[in-house]
Amino acid sequence: MRRLPDLSLKTWMVLPALMLAAVSAFSQTITPLQADFRPDMSYYDIAQVGPDAFWVAGENNVLTQVDSSGNLMKVDIPFAATSILKIVPTGSAIFLACDQGTIYRFDLSDQSWSKSYFSKAFAKLAFYDMLELPDGTLLASGGNMKIAKGKKGMAKGFIAKINPDLKTEPEVIWKNPVTFVWSLLYHESENEILAASYNGGFTQILSSVDDGITFQRKETVKALVHHLALIDGDIWYSGAKDFRYTKDGIIGKMGEEPLLMEGEGCIWSLLPMNGTVYSLAYNGALVAPSENGGYSFKVRPVTHALYEGLAISSTKALIAGHGQALLLMDLGEAKGNQLTLRVKNKDDSK
Repeated sequence: MRRLPDLSLKTWMVLPALMLAAVSAFSQTITPLQADFRPDMSYYDIAQVGPDAFWVAGENNVLTQVDSSGNLMKVDIPFAATSILKIVPTGSAIFLACDQGTIYRFDLSDQSWSKSYFSKAFAKLAFYDMLELPDGTLLASGGNMKIAKGKKGMAKGFIAKINPDLKTEPEVIWKNPVTFVWSLLYHESENEILAASYNGGFTQILSSVDDGITFQRKETVKALVHHLALIDGDIWYSGAKDFRYTKDGIIGKMGEEPLLMEGEGCIWSLLPMNGTVYSLAYNGALVAPSENGGYSFKVRPVTHALYEGLAISSTKALIAGHGQALLLMDLGEAKGNQLTLRVKNKDDSK
């Protein structure tokens, strides 16, 4: 496993957690949109649900709508609280994959909510990742809720197909009691489903080219792969060196040796933007490794985990994380390695 050299202090900055300020370099900023640290309401996912509308969802049914200017609006869900782990917009509805064996559906035509009522077999499972297949079927993966929350337990990993009306039981098409399936990816040009299945020691990246009828082992990664992403035609992954997700992170491309990012903790997800692939880390850092070694960019806008990021334009991204952290990053015309950060007040127009 390749190691990343330590970053020089010249390009490393730690900022107070979610202060009402922005880090800035001329027109480049990372602005906290929410100031209150809420350890019981972490954000886990972000998705675009309208022309200038994005949903950010997470723990205890927290769901916020935000636009590209940073305006926020609470969205109420009329059901008992669960942890929302994934947002899947489709042409007719928005689906929220949750723990407690639950999926919510928000119908776009009449703005109504509904939820799944699956059997007790799913009650203690987490739908950790989910996507829509070309035929409109939902594909979900995950396992034991305890594992999803970083606790010990039998993994009970699975991959299941789900009818979007949520009225029939999920069809489990793959399962393994000792692995947890953290991430799914649909590679459209190859008509291939990929899944990252972790057994506590290594990850098997599984592949199906027959719509989930069979899965084959495509690659083994001797690490915990938490996130799969298709970036410029390449399949990337990120995660942790091992199950101790607070220690060292990893990123890599399939077919290549992963890069070890010591001390960052798990790299929960990847954010491709403006020609740079940013890593979102357990320790609150936003980092971009350089092809020549070291970092081309690194900043720590919060002191706790960043879980998910979404580019909302060629220069702007939303970033969400632990404690209901929600950040708006605006790179302006700069590339990642051109940023030199300073602190300024959020409302300062200078």
